[in-house]
Amino acid sequence: MTQKNFLILTCLTLVISGCSILGTKKVEVVSKPIEIDIMQPALPRPLELTAPKWFVVSEAKIVNPCKKSISFEPKRYDENGVEELKRPKVCELDERENPDWPEGYTYFDQFLDEMKRVNNGEILFVATTIGDTKSWQRICKNSKDT
Repeated sequence: MTQKNFLILTCLTLVISGCSILGTKKVEVVSKPIEIDIMQPALPRPLELTAPKWFVVSEAKIVNPCKKSISFEPKRYDENGVEELKRPKVCELDERENPDWPEGYTYFDQFLDEMKRVNNGEILFVATTIGDTKSWQRICKNSKDT
């Protein structure tokens, strides 16, 4: 029984001590840089931001005035010595400033023509509504001031 107890105590001592009786080894810590190949993906194409264009479109008719062709009495001259002219009250369509505009041409018609010109004959645009026109007028006024 004593041998058995002695053997158990010896094994228990070795297990508890964690083999520290056998001695220690010197541990050497070495730090050195490791080169890592990082793959760089191709950069996306840069954004080309342009200033937005605002169009105010309505069903109001555009005034197509007559060309200035009547002399003042007495004649008036501008600062360059060129005679100033006034517009007649009534004239033919070919005597107007924009003879290609038909009678009753509206801002909406002008907008559609411009969109067709810009988009190769296609009508393509994004629109929104303005609920409070007074707020919109204030925003437009403030943006012109800056």
